[in-house]
Amino acid sequence: NGKLVEAGSRTVAVVGVADTISKAESIAEKEVSSVSGPLFHRTDIGTDTVIQKRIDHMNEIKCESI
Repeated sequence: NGKLVEAGSRTVAVVGVADTISKAESIAEKEVSSVSGPLFHRTDIGTDTVIQKRIDHMNEIKCESI
């Protein structure tokens, strides 16, 4: 009937494929903009900033355990 019915917090997945994570993230962001409806979308996932933050965090944990 053309309606989107959500059953949980993970309703739609969009994946971008490219030579770099940054380019793939841009592709995914462009494609997710075509999805309409009352959905919450996190624009930070897959960004260089968030990835670097997670790398830094893992390095901190690694250094603490040595």
